[in-house]
Amino acid sequence: MPTLTNDRQEQFAQHYARLGNATHALRAVLGNERAERMQPHSLRARANELKNNYKVVERVDEILTEMRERGEVIPHFRPTTWSNKKA
Repeated sequence: MPTLTNDRQEQFAQHYARLGNATHALRAVLGNERAERMQPHSLRARANELKNNYKVVERVDEILTEMRERGEVIPHFRPTTWSNKKA
């Protein structure tokens, strides 16, 4: 799958694959100024929506596969409802 056409989704997928934390990934995409204006529960909810988007899931899996092939360290991910794989 090529990069996502939605720039924010692509950035989120890249950050999530490297950080292993959806909220931190969304904060990195939005920037601290914009993220600070959001309520914590809103930030978590939006991060969860992105994390469960099927296009983002496929892209994250692709990025993780590329990282494994390069021998990079893969972060620990919490179990999710959409993933049957061990990261």
